[in-house]
Amino acid sequence: MPDSGMRILIVDDEPLVRSDLRYLLEHHGEWAGCMLDELEDGLAAQGRIRALWPDIVITDIRMPNMDGLMLMQQFRDDPGAPVFIVISGYSDFSYATQALRCGAADYLLKPIDEDQFYLAMRRASEMMARRRVYREGDSDTARAERPKPAVAWDEEALAHAEARCRDTIAQLLRAANYSALSKDAGRAIGHLLHGPEMAAADIAVREATWARLCQAVYAQCGRDQGPQPLLSDLPDASAACAHLLEVIATRPSDRALSDPRSTMWAVRQYLDANYMKPLTLTGVADRYGLNPNYMSTLFREVTGAGFVEYLTQTRLEQAKLLLMESMMSASRIAELVGFSSQPYFQRVFKDKLGMTPQQFRRAAQAGRA
Repeated sequence: MPDSGMRILIVDDEPLVRSDLRYLLEHHGEWAGCMLDELEDGLAAQGRIRALWPDIVITDIRMPNMDGLMLMQQFRDDPGAPVFIVISGYSDFSYATQALRCGAADYLLKPIDEDQFYLAMRRASEMMARRRVYREGDSDTARAERPKPAVAWDEEALAHAEARCRDTIAQLLRAANYSALSKDAGRAIGHLLHGPEMAAADIAVREATWARLCQAVYAQCGRDQGPQPLLSDLPDASAACAHLLEVIATRPSDRALSDPRSTMWAVRQYLDANYMKPLTLTGVADRYGLNPNYMSTLFREVTGAGFVEYLTQTRLEQAKLLLMESMMSASRIAELVGFSSQPYFQRVFKDKLGMTPQQFRRAAQAGRA
């Protein structure tokens, strides 16, 4: 059970989120007696952390003055650093990867799931307990006081935990929603690497388990496995989790592997039919079960144009037709063909065609006369 004197800092610019997190902590027996503090931005939190040195910091990603990732980076190499739990309303994979690389105990999406939050808190509490002991050095007293593993090492239990992780990843890799895949696969890997079965094993067993997991993930993602870092060479289990999430994130999809050209032409047809909608690379990649970076590269190779370049050119061609064949205003045309604002439409139109939409209309009318 966590120390009742544990200090916890909540950092989020939304008062309701801070209130909800405080409620969850104050009404749960494990943390009801902890000292709680809260702030609304990362810059203020940086000073408070250096003044009070809390044990756990629960921080949002996007905040004024200093975001959560930058806040974590300020304490990344500090031996007295708190354990961070990151919460965010954004399922962007890059946020999760950066947070885990900085040593976050977990990355949770808003709205916060109560069970997942308490799991993250237990993981953070265990990490802080280990850090406290290791700071005391390797004296006989410190070694004697180090927390014992939650369970004695059980080879069969670890094998089952490893199999569950591999099976979960295999199932998730068949999913079409990329952002859900990265979040849930990260949780599955984290549960194995942070779990009691792994913690109770000796270093040789942990390294062997890590090697098998790497091999399985690479194989499931259809990638050749290069040299892998040893688990003991990585800063912590969170960094190991981030390493495998990168492998998953950059995987080519099964459809792209089997017939990349037809997949990209299907993407192109989708853009041609839906150019007027607020399309994004990530959104379209999700639709086709592709990693956004991989799809961007493949789209350019197959069509000869980048995703944004092709979408912008398609919108401009439709705008030119409307300018020639209607008397609608430029702002209305910008809206109809999918540009986010009329000033942006004006700027892009002039950059690409060397004249404003109004000048293009006048020139087209003069050419007809």
